[in-house]
Amino acid sequence: MIVHLRLTRGCRSVLMNVKIFRPRWRIIVSMSFEEALAVASRDEGFKATVYAMNTLLIHKGIYTQEEFQALFVEWVEKEVARSSAH
Repeated sequence: MIVHLRLTRGCRSVLMNVKIFRPRWRIIVSMSFEEALAVASRDEGFKATVYAMNTLLIHKGIYTQEEFQALFVEWVEKEVARSSAH
């Protein structure tokens, strides 16, 4: 199944072709990296970078989802303690 989506951000519009494959419902998006950069805001681009890096590291077995979550919680706890100390 191929679904065509049009994303609009401000005055920019990007046409995406999304291919959905069964049985696992894998989604393959045919948007180039440059098109994604054009559509994403600065904040969205940062979030996409973090998502991509963490996904690659987990899939390659560098660390587990549980290890990531533990480090995430550790960082947030430190930030909360630091901000409450000020």
